[in-house]
Amino acid sequence: MCKAKDNIFTFLDFPVSIRPSIYTNNISENFNKQLKRRTKVKEQFPSDVALEKAAYCYASEYNARFGKRIHTGFKFAQFQIAKLFEEVYEYETATRDRDLEEKDSSLMGDDESLDLVS
Repeated sequence: MCKAKDNIFTFLDFPVSIRPSIYTNNISENFNKQLKRRTKVKEQFPSDVALEKAAYCYASEYNARFGKRIHTGFKFAQFQIAKLFEEVYEYETATRDRDLEEKDSSLMGDDESLDLVS
């Protein structure tokens, strides 16, 4: 439960101008409503594969129509978002590199115990 609680407020780490787009679900709700409407018109598909193809086609059309649309506040916060992702990426890279170094050193053993013959 504590881990879930930490994830609930993650949107607060983002700039104020884009928070409504993150914590509301209007975009996906609209997509699901339109998809349901489109599939309900047909009502009967010969197979699950036919239904999947219809859903895929609609998703492709939807992305083509709305994919280039900039959501409210994102253009204004673009620099802040880039900076935030850069910080997160640097942290993750540093953590991954440290973990790899620790793993390598544990596999190699102590340097002092190695006796190199030339």
